[in-house]
Amino acid sequence: MTTNKNKSEQKIFKFVHPVSGDVFTYEDKKHAYKLNGIDLPGTTTPLKLVNELSWDADGKMTDKSQIIQQWAIKLVTNEILEKTKGDGTYTSYSPEIIKAIVLEAKKAPNKKFTGAGISGTEIHAGIESIIKKSILENNGIIKYSSSLIFSLRPQEKNFVDWAINNKVKFLFSEEPIYSKEWMNCGTVDFICEIDGKVLIGDIKTNGDKRRYEWNSKTNKYDFSKPVSDIHVPALWQTGAYGKMATEDGARKLIDKFDGVVIVNIKKSGEFNEDLDVRFDYNTDSLIRAYDHVIGLYREFAKKI
Repeated sequence: MTTNKNKSEQKIFKFVHPVSGDVFTYEDKKHAYKLNGIDLPGTTTPLKLVNELSWDADGKMTDKSQIIQQWAIKLVTNEILEKTKGDGTYTSYSPEIIKAIVLEAKKAPNKKFTGAGISGTEIHAGIESIIKKSILENNGIIKYSSSLIFSLRPQEKNFVDWAINNKVKFLFSEEPIYSKEWMNCGTVDFICEIDGKVLIGDIKTNGDKRRYEWNSKTNKYDFSKPVSDIHVPALWQTGAYGKMATEDGARKLIDKFDGVVIVNIKKSGEFNEDLDVRFDYNTDSLIRAYDHVIGLYREFAKKI
């Protein structure tokens, strides 16, 4: 296994299988995975087939695709109107100017997602640094120090408090892995031990604020019933990481895993362990579910 950097600080991870000689690489900035030079889709790619649906913690589904499309169209339209509004008199725009305005307006939905506060990428990076430091310096156990306490952002503190309170021992952090059987890949956020069980961990940053159950009888939210933002496909994805991390003939990190754990760190800084942490120990079911998703993806997308 090697990690190199070029002049642009591009991180290149390389793993050569000791038996088969298979070469697995990951380029950080391009977010590109390859096995023997062949591009591999990440774990989220097949899940796009089911992510058109909104899944709640109980497995109920709601089609959200039209809502998202309408929201994005509205943002793009408003952006164009804002850029082209005049003072009441006719204003002529050249084709080049119109094209530039429209192309810029297409970025409006993404700006809306990424423009407010701390990003999901920043949260992941901060937590990754904390976990890696604990593995290097303290056998995978996070402990508070004076320097750590004063450097933590609220989102990172939520994760650290959860890890300390639950006596989590971290084994790996941000490791690129793959499945030769599935020809699929990804980067596992962490692998840990809790109460003697080896768990595959995933960090989500779903939902800026707490959501509540909708009461169809009163047509109001029931603020006494908060709901989780950890959805069923996330469990399948994390189970898929477990298969990759234990697959013979691939980049095997561990012999077996006992379950998965997902920790949802909201950008708002809110954290409720009962809602924002979810465990699942039905490893075979999780892997079978993801295997079905891979099958659908092969059938409909024809990319694997």
